[in-house]
Amino acid sequence: MSDLASVVRHMRALVALDTTSHGSNRALIDLVAECLAAVGVTAHILPDATGKKAGLLASIGPLRAGGVILSGHTDTVPVDGQLWRSQPFTLVERGERLVGRGTADMKGFIAAVLAMLPEFARAPLQVPIHLLLSYDEEVGCLAAPDLVAVLQQRLPLPALAIVGEPSEMRVATAHRGIATYTTTVHGRAGHSGLPASGASAIVAASRCVVWLDAFANSLAPGTPEIAGDDDGVLTTTLNVGVLTGGSAVNIIASECRLDWECRPAPDLPVTAVESRFNAFVTDELLADMRRRAPEARIETVRRVLVPPLTPPDTAEAVALAATTVSWAGNGPPTTVPFASEAGFLQAIGLPTVICGPGSPRQAHQADEYVTARQLQACVAFLQRLGSGRSKPTTSAARLLRRQRRFRKPPQWLGWPEALCRGCIGPMLVRVYDTESALFSRNVTLSCEVIRARNTAERG
Repeated sequence: MSDLASVVRHMRALVALDTTSHGSNRALIDLVAECLAAVGVTAHILPDATGKKAGLLASIGPLRAGGVILSGHTDTVPVDGQLWRSQPFTLVERGERLVGRGTADMKGFIAAVLAMLPEFARAPLQVPIHLLLSYDEEVGCLAAPDLVAVLQQRLPLPALAIVGEPSEMRVATAHRGIATYTTTVHGRAGHSGLPASGASAIVAASRCVVWLDAFANSLAPGTPEIAGDDDGVLTTTLNVGVLTGGSAVNIIASECRLDWECRPAPDLPVTAVESRFNAFVTDELLADMRRRAPEARIETVRRVLVPPLTPPDTAEAVALAATTVSWAGNGPPTTVPFASEAGFLQAIGLPTVICGPGSPRQAHQADEYVTARQLQACVAFLQRLGSGRSKPTTSAARLLRRQRRFRKPPQWLGWPEALCRGCIGPMLVRVYDTESALFSRNVTLSCEVIRARNTAERG
């Protein structure tokens, strides 16, 4: 039986590998592949176009429909500017706490899975356990669309996906999505002593900030309407994180940029926020600017789109979530305040939950840690999952009903698209080549082409 010492041994090796998102994760992926090979399991390594990063997909047990996906990301946030009491890439034990970068988010979960591999391999599994590891989750879940597309092509329809993000080993069934944007305002430069000669991009950008703040306040949290959302973390939020512009105090600014985000609740499509903002920009802000500067323009580009995880809405999904809760044995379903790759898995028709060791309050912090008790609870959870008595029970008829949606190209792809009229700025997208099993080089497309493709996909 897997014990804590085995989990700690694997976590020590994982933490020692610096997999900050801006670097490579290949050493970690190779290490996991070696662990899988040691128990007779083949790992399918899925490199990106550069070869410096890769995802991983592996299956243990009979390759048939009805299995369980264990999903996690291998990258971590940076340690730059943080004051650590010890080396962040050296695992340190401080009583119950195991300290190191990624211990909570989310190498503790991966270490527990690796410790369980021998048991999984020996068990008479009735359905497979699939391991899916990604990269670039911390910078916008950039790899998730590519990896989910591969999963659709290669796996029989799974019954359930479990994302091991830190949830204190409670089963979470909902979280907000996230979309990030860059809005660039182009006005007209002029002498500050002659304000009528120009159109200030900074003033216009400031009006955008005020509008976003007012819209956010109109969505202030009220009584939670979703079970388990006791803290109201599923309320839609907006935040302006960066505002830059201007060149000198005595020059009317010709350009200003703001970077902002929206974290939509599961019941509010991000497009609803986008359309409201675009209407304000087009009908009010640009109309005012163009009275002085007819050439003024405002461009908003969506940089990242991560779909929300929505509460289970079918009897099957509710039953599978209840089964997962029984494995965790840690109270009723809850919600989490962060976005994750879970929404991508749910969007292709997979009942999906979050359950992993550690707390989001410890993630991304100096002296990040996970407790030994949390790791032991994770191992117990995985043991229940791996036992034949606790496999997901999804009927063949239900699997057939979900098969079409699982194979269908996802509708959330959301290629980066300029929202405001007149923008023809190029975007970079990646295309998966099924012949070589590689992600092609980035392809530059105009906004017109991207809009046409989005329209075709929505149709």
